[in-house]
Amino acid sequence: MIRIKPILVAILLVVFVSSLSAQSRKDYEVIVTDVEVRSNVRSPDSPSPIDNKRSGNPKKWAVIFVDYTVEFPGKKPSKVGLDDGLWLDKVSVSWDFLYKPAKLDNKIQNYIRFNKDVEYINVKQGKHTALMFINPVILDRYFNEGKSIKKDLIMKFSLKANGFTEPKGTVYFANGKLVKQKDSATYVKSFAYEGFKTMPGVLMSRDESPFKNIQYDLFNQIVPEK
Repeated sequence: MIRIKPILVAILLVVFVSSLSAQSRKDYEVIVTDVEVRSNVRSPDSPSPIDNKRSGNPKKWAVIFVDYTVEFPGKKPSKVGLDDGLWLDKVSVSWDFLYKPAKLDNKIQNYIRFNKDVEYINVKQGKHTALMFINPVILDRYFNEGKSIKKDLIMKFSLKANGFTEPKGTVYFANGKLVKQKDSATYVKSFAYEGFKTMPGVLMSRDESPFKNIQYDLFNQIVPEK
């Protein structure tokens, strides 16, 4: 039977605890800076349509853009290690939406809810944009061809970086603009309601859309859903 001396055990314990501390220490900030909703983004033109005879005008998509920054305040680039230390392994994004059809009364039970989570990897210090898409068929069926999206859509957007919830990475969007911090209590309470009807299949990540390879280098890599 192998015996480990008490001093060696103590050293190993210190190293283990130090390692956990290093992994959990947070020396960065992830901050949402802006939200934009468009409902007139044209489908990318296909150079080889399935059928030229039946090809029509490109339809219009809704796209929700959220700009955020990754900052490492006061941290200098590292000269050791595999990279310069100004990167995040992963940033997890949660999109959560409420929408009330125009014909229904403005009661909380008349709202529908749809959401989606997306995870990005290898996120560098600096500015980034997260995207979510709603395709033309869904816009036509539920959202008056997208005419009501910007005005009537309520959104909660939240970020986690390397597993940590980001206080400055959660924002609410309503009436076509970002909700100020002091006015957010109503929306916090609304999203806590558990009686919403949910509607699947509304949201598409960039990789699920025909925009997957458009400006590919401009956006962060998405981890495929399991």
